Amino acid sequence: MAVPSEVRVVISGVAEFAENNAFQRGCGPSTIVLFSTVSAASTAYRLGFRFDKLNIGNIYHEECRLCCTQSVQLNDGDIRDITGLRNAGVQIEFRRVPREKPIDLYEIVRNMGS
Repeated sequence: MAVPSEVRVVISGVAEFAENNAFQRGCGPSTIVLFSTVSAASTAYRLGFRFDKLNIGNIYHEECRLCCTQSVQLNDGDIRDITGLRNAGVQIEFRRVPREKPIDLYEIVRNMGS
């Protein structure tokens, strides 16, 4: 991944990250946190790293249970973790790249019922 030289990059395990970082809106520099899996994001939240919005993109599984978009295929574990985060008040969005219009999880669920 190419990163501009003025951007600080920190790489750590999920538990270490959650222990050493606290989210506080409006405090500190703008930050983007990348998790490799939905499970890792859920684990960080459970361990105390709070966030109010989670963007999910480019997840593929052979055991696809729910195809949300062309770039998001969820398995049972992902669905369980997303449901837990949503129940905790986290807004779940799907999109491949930041410039794309986000799709809200409940918009997808609503359209499935149509």
